[in-house]
Amino acid sequence: MVVDMSKVDWLKAPEDAEFYAGGNFYKQSGALMYWRREECLWDKSLYKKEMIVNHHDYEPRPKEWPSEQRIDIVGTNGGDGAHYNAPERTTSDLNAKPVSKYHRTIKGVQVDLYDVLVAYGVTCPALAHGIKKAMLPGQRHAKTFEQDIDEAIASLQRAKDLAAGTTTN
Repeated sequence: MVVDMSKVDWLKAPEDAEFYAGGNFYKQSGALMYWRREECLWDKSLYKKEMIVNHHDYEPRPKEWPSEQRIDIVGTNGGDGAHYNAPERTTSDLNAKPVSKYHRTIKGVQVDLYDVLVAYGVTCPALAHGIKKAMLPGQRHAKTFEQDIDEAIASLQRAKDLAAGTTTN
């Protein structure tokens, strides 16, 4: 079975991932390390790189992966190409009222919190949730500033626990 290499979404890869094979991202850091998506951390692999480079879906990170400008474009437009059929935004559109509480105009481009999370490679759901809570504390719904900050801290602690491989009840 040959895997279509376009299915490797390097935007979802950890920033320091060097290659992809067998459904995982890897890096060589002394020992070969693989990315544990659920826990948002690197772990030592039992394999050696020589064993993995011959895997049927092995793909090294593209050498030209992506420039800061490309990341800005993907953060603005998304990675699916849907914006190509969308009407072009005008300056007046960019100065219009934000689509939601999470939209902001940055350097002339309207982005939302999710664009920022993607641009920075945040893949851990608990970390993303904590960041979101911290962005508009007390300004979203019925929760107070203190409630949102407490929930952000709880989410960030959960992200820390996931990264450490511990569980909480």
